[in-house]
Amino acid sequence: MGMTFGEKIKESRKTQKLTQKQLADAIGAKHNSVSDWENDKNKPDPDTIELLCGVLNITPNYLLKSSEEDFSPKEKQLIKKYRNLDAHGKKMVNFTLDEEWKRSCELASKNSKVVSLDKGETSHIAENIITEHLLPDAAHESANINVTEEMLQHDEDIMNDENF
Repeated sequence: MGMTFGEKIKESRKTQKLTQKQLADAIGAKHNSVSDWENDKNKPDPDTIELLCGVLNITPNYLLKSSEEDFSPKEKQLIKKYRNLDAHGKKMVNFTLDEEWKRSCELASKNSKVVSLDKGETSHIAENIITEHLLPDAAHESANINVTEEMLQHDEDIMNDENF
């Protein structure tokens, strides 16, 4: 299932390393408006969507469409990094991706359907199955604490740190 409008704004904002207030200031909106958009309480007007897309480096199609036709900001970052790898680095990424794809397909082979891949290959993928190995395994997922927005932002900053 794809992300909601609000989830797309939030992910894009975090990818740009902006707070809700910084984003609001950049587009001339109120801080609570950004919060409402991210929580899918309401949506901005078309002119504001245009400003959001410019600041967040996304397209209106990505933001407004429910399909996955456009790349998310995180996917764009991965593509940029991949393009800057040397031949060995690209070979390693391709190997890892192929192996993980095979592993995931094997684990999900029950209740599966056949899909076509590039170059005429086929694979089985699970249909509407959530398997434990695909769920997040972060500290906050299993801790009995109230996770604050600041804690989540701190974790996100660590994960986005290229020196980590």
